[in-house]
Amino acid sequence: MIFLLLTLSAALKLDCKDQCDGDHYCYLGQCYSCTYYRKQWEAKIPDFGVLIGKGNGVPAYSCQNDTQHLDELEHFLQPNETGFNQTVFVGMKYQCVHFARYYWIQKFGSTFPGIDTADEIFDLTYGIDYKNGKYRNLTKFYNGMTTSIRAGDLLIWNKSYPYFPYGHVAVVLDVQLGAEEPYITIGEENYDDIWDSNQYARKLKVSTSNFGLVYVINEREITGLPPQEKCKDYNGSANDVIVGWVRLND
Repeated sequence: MIFLLLTLSAALKLDCKDQCDGDHYCYLGQCYSCTYYRKQWEAKIPDFGVLIGKGNGVPAYSCQNDTQHLDELEHFLQPNETGFNQTVFVGMKYQCVHFARYYWIQKFGSTFPGIDTADEIFDLTYGIDYKNGKYRNLTKFYNGMTTSIRAGDLLIWNKSYPYFPYGHVAVVLDVQLGAEEPYITIGEENYDDIWDSNQYARKLKVSTSNFGLVYVINEREITGLPPQEKCKDYNGSANDVIVGWVRLND
């Protein structure tokens, strides 16, 4: 009888997990609303300009209430900060493109050309090396159609309403395709404006095919964490919005 009850309980939990939508989480066989947990979490979001984490040593900041700081938004790095012989434009504080550009400047001494919206990065063909002034080729990989993804790649979201009207970009910080539940960690600005860890913004689920093709899902990997952690993602935000990633060639 005990074995039967445990089996039924396990089955209920499994069914519950499969049936709870993005605005509910599964706990002890029941679906619970994310509203309370999400409000608690959002109350912790810091104001504009507060450090929210460092991705591989590159700082990221909150963009919350950015319209109150319009006169502070342009960010430039001076030669004494970079070692380059020119002033470098990083971006508008603290938009998603700002962190992506800042990361490439800090890690690779390079940047990408100006764009109007984040999704346009996916169609760029070259970057600019500040150390020698030369162009560097970019390679783009379509989500689900490649086996190759690595730290430093720029993950690109398509325009999608209501969550990504300008697209989105994040930096791949770490890749763990060999984990029991494969994932990547990313760094970003102007998404949640609060990171899940001091070292990364989010840990995203990855699906791999029998041929090793990598498909990144805009949904947190929360294995081993409290089930209400899924409430940090919004219902519908995972629907086929990551078009692929862009790599700065060596």
